[in-house]
Amino acid sequence: MILVTGGTGLAGSHLLYELLSQGNNVRAIKRHGSSMKQTELIFKFLHGDDYCDLFLKIQWIEADLNDTMSMEEALEGIDEIYHCAALVSFKRSDKNALERTNVNATANLVNLAIEKGIKKFGYISSVAALGRNEKGMIDEFMAPEEPEFSSFYSKSKYYAEMEVWRGISEGLNAVIINPGVILGCGDFSLGSLKIFDSVKDGLPYYPPGSNGYVDARDIAKIFVELMQKEDAFGKRYCLVEGSISYKDLFAKIASRLHVKAPVKEAGKSMGYLFYTYSLFSSLLKGEEPSLTLDMVNTAYKKYLYDNSLVKKTLGYEFIPMDKTIDDACKAYNELYPS
Repeated sequence: MILVTGGTGLAGSHLLYELLSQGNNVRAIKRHGSSMKQTELIFKFLHGDDYCDLFLKIQWIEADLNDTMSMEEALEGIDEIYHCAALVSFKRSDKNALERTNVNATANLVNLAIEKGIKKFGYISSVAALGRNEKGMIDEFMAPEEPEFSSFYSKSKYYAEMEVWRGISEGLNAVIINPGVILGCGDFSLGSLKIFDSVKDGLPYYPPGSNGYVDARDIAKIFVELMQKEDAFGKRYCLVEGSISYKDLFAKIASRLHVKAPVKEAGKSMGYLFYTYSLFSSLLKGEEPSLTLDMVNTAYKKYLYDNSLVKKTLGYEFIPMDKTIDDACKAYNELYPS
């Protein structure tokens, strides 16, 4: 049996669908009180109205990744682990939560996997763990120094990945994938998919930077294929279809959502002005700022990623980003008809 952590997230939900579509028996961890809305939504997008038969095959179990006792129960009868659970936050106030959820939980799961003799262990890291290189391509072979990381999130993913590398050195049969920003069909009120709402609501400005993106369906398919390939273990793989400027990304989404695309470039001074406004507004409301300094700095940089290793290893061709955006916007328009 296969165990999936983070099964209620965007990548984890797509992975559950891929594994079940291939006839696997799957157990998925969820926290107490967490919603399965996104997972069910994704199954419906991918399978159609008759998705329930497949969705109901998921064996859900409540567990805390940092609680060894509950994880002992979750791992009963498990041969393979796909570790997708993570906290994605760029708020500096979440530093301790990022360490607990991303680093400590991964360390605990690696230790349990070694102790129980788990045959295969897959970990979803992030391109954020590869470090930042504005002068050339970013690939799996980069060995970044801590000061190069742009956020506490980046550091947490790097240190979590180091726990998996430790496990590999102790005999764990593991593979690591490093996806870029994930796009696709899902709950558009969460995570990276919120960009569709932002464009729909109207963005007057775009930052001049660029980033790497990947379809959630590609992540699921590649992850499963790598876990079935013996010579893929003990390595990590950069999963990015390509790099797109924010200007082009916003324009592509806007055209498919039938709204006006932003036409004005936001200079860096304007970015800091938006950040200052967000900071003061949040203080007055007693809330966390929606925009962080790390986010502003990243938006003004251009990153290019090399996906040749995974393409060579699997002979895999990524879904073109235009199709990813087409399909996501179609799903968005179905959920929120004008």
